[in-house]
Amino acid sequence: MRSLIAFACVFLFATSAAARSLAGSKPAGAAAAVAPKAAPSVAAALQSTPQLSTLLAAVTAAGISIPNSNKWTILAPTNEAFEARLKKDLNTTAAALLGNKQLLTKVLKYHVIPAGAVLSSELKDNQTFTTALAGAAPLTVRVKSKEGKTYVKFIGATNWAKVVTADVKAGNSVVHIVKDVLLPAGVGIAGDAEGWEAKCKANPTSEKCKKWAEKKAAKKTEKAAAAAGMKSAAAAASMKSGTDCTKGAAAAAKKP
Repeated sequence: MRSLIAFACVFLFATSAAARSLAGSKPAGAAAAVAPKAAPSVAAALQSTPQLSTLLAAVTAAGISIPNSNKWTILAPTNEAFEARLKKDLNTTAAALLGNKQLLTKVLKYHVIPAGAVLSSELKDNQTFTTALAGAAPLTVRVKSKEGKTYVKFIGATNWAKVVTADVKAGNSVVHIVKDVLLPAGVGIAGDAEGWEAKCKANPTSEKCKKWAEKKAAKKTEKAAAAAGMKSAAAAASMKSGTDCTKGAAAAAKKP
């Protein structure tokens, strides 16, 4: 009898975990913003959207073209996103960035997902995507629903970008307009960990190094808090499961 109860406890734990996994894999709803009118190509979508004029200039300067036959997902940072990130992390001007084709291409490719044209309704929480930037860390999707609205963001190697306008049809591709510029590892203050570690050892009191140190400390605290939360939740679940099974076994032992 005791062995049967133990088996039942294990079975219930396994099936509940599977149910949670399946529930988490359901497609997310559309992002909150209303999409502009569909365009015949990615270039046409950028040209017809005033808030993407900086991205259009960047794509043109880098010499990147996306054939209409391609079915890609494009993350498109707004003009404000480029302006903020230029000041905050890239330590360069818009003109200098447009003149640096190597850096420009690296950043832009990190916003291209070649796996297909993925609509916001098809995105799943914790789903990962490989970008067109070879060897770069994949992007992770986070989906959150609140008060009847669904919010989507993409997390890259060093920062994240929230989707503000989803599902802009552009030929066979789809464009999601995002609120930040995703930086691959090795780019900017947030990305170039080793480079900034060396620079700030030599000049720790500079304003840029202070900002980098603050970001590093905040990220460390965030990771520690997340790890502590996961351990606490796992311990609580394990304790509850063990208690329930012990109670069941004790009750069974009392029966004739």
